[in-house]
Amino acid sequence: MHQKPVRFFRKRLAGAALGDVRLLDAQRRDDAVSLWFGSVPRGFGPDIEADGRALQITAVPGGAYGEAPFASPIHLVHAGAAADVEATDPEPDVFAGKNVILGLRYADCAADVLCWLEHHAEKHGADAALILDLGSAEGTDDFADEVEAVLEDAGRTEPLTIVTSPIPLGHRDLPAADHPFNAPAAPGKDRMTGLSADPGA
Repeated sequence: MHQKPVRFFRKRLAGAALGDVRLLDAQRRDDAVSLWFGSVPRGFGPDIEADGRALQITAVPGGAYGEAPFASPIHLVHAGAAADVEATDPEPDVFAGKNVILGLRYADCAADVLCWLEHHAEKHGADAALILDLGSAEGTDDFADEVEAVLEDAGRTEPLTIVTSPIPLGHRDLPAADHPFNAPAAPGKDRMTGLSADPGA
């Protein structure tokens, strides 16, 4: 029986909370594990361990990067908090040779995704897409299910990957994503004081 090629993918980041630090993802690379951390407090690095060994940390724009010998799961410890993380495998073949567009989804619906794909396919020759889903509650696949059904009904054939995270991905020092302060041209930002950070919204 002829099988329809797989064109819709779901990817879950290997994130974890380690006290005041967030591990965004852990990815296998040959015999090592690449560890990507989000925005981190000043001085972060010397006291994090991976499987009992001090982890060498390198600052990168927006966060920090570390590398440890491969283990699955890898045991991480920082500031009294611990997590066992299963590293994910890289999947370069999904988008190899493709003109890929990237989207961040907060409150968009499946119909919005279809319009977005159709527009960029027609105007810019996009033939693959990756969406970082920031709007779905942890462990829910409702949005991904709806997108998959809409794309199938519309006969779309380009590869699409929807990425989710088990931890909040908002900035540690900024308010919720839908707050006016986060709008690029929001007037009166200098008068918006006393805002509460909300990395989970």
